[in-house]
Amino acid sequence: MYKVIKASALSLKPKAWDKPYNADKLEHYIRKAAEEEPDLIVAPEGVLEGYVVGEVVENPELGKEMLSIAEPMDGEYVKRFRDLA
Repeated sequence: MYKVIKASALSLKPKAWDKPYNADKLEHYIRKAAEEEPDLIVAPEGVLEGYVVGEVVENPELGKEMLSIAEPMDGEYVKRFRDLA
């Protein structure tokens, strides 16, 4: 009736505005979680850019900077983590 899945939920402290650092850290934790052979590994939304949306809400001038680090669907980080999956 129900299917049980084993899930790993990641939590990490990223650096604001530092996608390369955050991607490396996220990949490290994904690989570590994969050692336990889960069916699903999830990470928080916003971890790559470092949870900067709050800063942008408080300081709208940062909107352009946030858009500049937004990841397109065919971007290098999407490809990186899709390949890792």
